[in-house]
Amino acid sequence: MPKVRSDSAELEPSAPVAPTDRILAIDLLRGIALFGVIAINVTTEFRLSIFERFLHDEIDGSRFDRVLHLFLMIGIDLKAFALFSLLFGVGLAIQHDHLSRNPQRITLLVRRLIFLMLVGAIHLLLIWNGDILCEYAVAGFIVMPFLFGPSRLPAAAGLGLLVVFIASPFLPPIATMPSRSWMMQTVAEATRVYGFGGFTDVLTIRIRELPGVRSTCSFFRERSP
Repeated sequence: MPKVRSDSAELEPSAPVAPTDRILAIDLLRGIALFGVIAINVTTEFRLSIFERFLHDEIDGSRFDRVLHLFLMIGIDLKAFALFSLLFGVGLAIQHDHLSRNPQRITLLVRRLIFLMLVGAIHLLLIWNGDILCEYAVAGFIVMPFLFGPSRLPAAAGLGLLVVFIASPFLPPIATMPSRSWMMQTVAEATRVYGFGGFTDVLTIRIRELPGVRSTCSFFRERSP
């Protein structure tokens, strides 16, 4: 008697892949990028205020500290974040292909991005305002049409963005860095709050920093390829 294919079998591709089916090279690159992100965050971000890194041109400490900081800034800073972002896009494309036989593919992809945005928002507001998950979720929604379009669509969009990047020095700025006086005041207040305040005080200063964080991210994104 022939076996009847159940509906659950049709939806099987939505389940996590088996460990033996994972792409080891991508997992290794993701781990390397994550270590790079952690190294930069520990050095420049996990402080009283994320704006502190923009106020000091010289690094205090021994010569080894300065050499190590220079190595991190030149060899790892932004490169690890760029690699991690690239792998996020690769992972999204793999999920898209993995769900190719699932009629609910769009629903599942959107649901995953919404969940990522929700986790990122909780992290952003309650734990650390240097969160990146919300931005990844927004980027995921932006690139989703490219997953369903023809292969020439990403190439055309990439070429257009490259032209905009080359021309960006000659265009009006989209965003500007917060003023130095604002950053100094914010860092001083954050130093006081993190040293003597409670969770509510820390949460308040994090939320107060968010407009500056958004301006800073936009400023650097505008100048990054």
